[in-house]
Amino acid sequence: MKKLFGLFYLYLWGFAIALAQDELGIAGSQRAPVNTVYFNPSSICDSRTFIDVEFAGVGVFLYNNLAFIGKEDFSLTDFGGIGNVQYNLKKKRYAAKFNTSIKGPSFTATYKEHSFGIHSGVNVMLDVRRIPNVAGSLISEGLDESSTIGQQNTISNARMGLLAYGYVGVSYATIAYRWDNAILLAGATVNRILSPGGFGAHLNEWTYTVQDSSQLSTQRLQGDLAFNSFGGSLFSGKGWGMDLGVTYKKRTKGSFGYIPWSPCTDGKYKYKASFAILDIGSAKFKAPYYRYEFDKDSESNFDGSNTTNWDDPASVDSTLNKGWGAEANTSGAKLKMKLPTAFSGQFDYHVTKKLYALGVITWGLPRKNKFGIQRASYLAVVPRWESQNYEASIPISLYDFKKPMVGLCIRVRSFIIGSDNLNAFIFNGNLSSANIYVHCKFSMYRHPKCKTKSGSSDFTKRKSRPVRQAPRSPVPCPRF
Repeated sequence: MKKLFGLFYLYLWGFAIALAQDELGIAGSQRAPVNTVYFNPSSICDSRTFIDVEFAGVGVFLYNNLAFIGKEDFSLTDFGGIGNVQYNLKKKRYAAKFNTSIKGPSFTATYKEHSFGIHSGVNVMLDVRRIPNVAGSLISEGLDESSTIGQQNTISNARMGLLAYGYVGVSYATIAYRWDNAILLAGATVNRILSPGGFGAHLNEWTYTVQDSSQLSTQRLQGDLAFNSFGGSLFSGKGWGMDLGVTYKKRTKGSFGYIPWSPCTDGKYKYKASFAILDIGSAKFKAPYYRYEFDKDSESNFDGSNTTNWDDPASVDSTLNKGWGAEANTSGAKLKMKLPTAFSGQFDYHVTKKLYALGVITWGLPRKNKFGIQRASYLAVVPRWESQNYEASIPISLYDFKKPMVGLCIRVRSFIIGSDNLNAFIFNGNLSSANIYVHCKFSMYRHPKCKTKSGSSDFTKRKSRPVRQAPRSPVPCPRF
């Protein structure tokens, strides 16, 4: 039985080495449209990059407030004790968020005042919410925890969702309106969602008593859970997703004739105010899938000594039927798993010269009685220094409006490496959450026709004394 309750957290920690939230360190960049499109699709039309191509990228984000690695067991140079998982049993409620993001080949390009993009990738997301303190003992100690034996406990309003999916999407953005010294940009992304599987559970109320180290009796159980059978087709779940975004940009000069990516026009601005709705949509799974509804007041017993294979849907189905008295619906209407929809507002202020400050508030749409993933909510401030070839930012966020996080992101032309959460390493603390993302790209910052004239004196070395050369004059920029 201890294996049953511990499996959940051990599984999550196993993802830690291969598994980003929103990559806040690069979210405000003017020169990484293939990355900022995930944060606000209108951003690709306000980029100083003409063409941006991503070859590959990977992001890892993990957060929980139950399990942790003690600060004495790891360092930046030694992770020998990383397997020594400990548990914090003093929290009132527990939560966990895990997200693996692998970016496939993607690109964005601009023509006049229109921008286009194609994106691909894979996400694996897990979301656990409102796990009460009493469940912490079950997860860490199993039914062997003597303090819980003979006591009646209640778990209520707990939620869990797991969704893996690939996507291929197209984006479009344009300058929708111009004022004398301001522009309004609008953009949208549409993704085709293909999913091999998902899992969802709502535990509205569970009243139980631990009888001994292998027996657990249930007095009341209300809730539901569902998961699809992985024995079907590779992409048994299909659906659509959409992002919508708008940006109001207050410029320091006139906006008529302004092309954001063109080096022939001034890209300076006072501030940008943006709003986006992210991940609207869902994945629908066809049968065979298993969906259970629990609504019982009669007592039932679960024998923890059974040999359930938790990787086998049929074995899990047998355990839930015999041990918990539930009956599965394996056909009928499609099973729907919601994407992690969120509202996000951003305000990017140009402080001085190459220094900027981005403010963000993101609110994950609650999934109270629907299967799917709930995105994390947070506040963030991201100061950054940005030039064409170099960029550095320090994202400072309040994750879930409770947990402070500090990170660092560096861009060297087209290579990006960053983290939104380096707390454990910066402050020498316990490791309960971490994040890293890396992107390998190719970027073209100006149109090929925007070149400069060069005389032979620019390329020929003279043996005689140096001669002062006239400054190179730019070729007039064409109307694209």
